[in-house]
Amino acid sequence: MSEDTRNALQKAIDGVGPYKIAKLVNLRGPSIYKWRESGRLPRTEWTGETNYAAVIAEATKGTSFECTREQLLQLPSPSPSGKSDVIVGGSPCQEPSGALAGVGA
Repeated sequence: MSEDTRNALQKAIDGVGPYKIAKLVNLRGPSIYKWRESGRLPRTEWTGETNYAAVIAEATKGTSFECTREQLLQLPSPSPSGKSDVIVGGSPCQEPSGALAGVGA
């Protein structure tokens, strides 16, 4: 039996379904697949422009994959530059330019 390494967002997307989540947040399915692949919500969630975490949390209530808005927002957030902060060798650094091109768009 393999260990489930998916984070709360990935479990919620798999449980609810990417196209149902897309409909709930008024986006298209491919955007939700990008979130699932990256394991995080878009930058706009941390800048207050969107509230996808609350919508997703509501959709998971009462299910075996239930998660809270707070759990979804504990996921790594993109840095203000749009590049992901990554810990390498114990110190924070940023991924090389272009490594996340289009993620969260």
